[in-house]
Amino acid sequence: MRPWTTSSTSTGSDNDGYGASCPNKINGRIRHYARMTIDPEAAANFLHDLGPLVLERATQATGAQDAFEKGRAFGLAEVVSLMQEQAAAFQIDLAALGLDGVNPERDLL
Repeated sequence: MRPWTTSSTSTGSDNDGYGASCPNKINGRIRHYARMTIDPEAAANFLHDLGPLVLERATQATGAQDAFEKGRAFGLAEVVSLMQEQAAAFQIDLAALGLDGVNPERDLL
């Protein structure tokens, strides 16, 4: 199942209130996201596991010498940083995600 559908009634014209540069347009049509239901306990478990897994991979890639692994380390450090920023925005304790005490720029690059 796709997480979004394309409206058959909205053409996404510049006069639709969204504007020409709307990021939710595909081929001139507006994307409408379907409402998803997620079990809160499953989401908490997912996030609890995801943080340490991403951090572990980022740590493994740290100090790499070849260009690909350096790029991988940088990308994973960005993911850790983004997860920390989003946790702060949603008032989620970093310890609950296993990302407390980590400074991606200092520790992962």
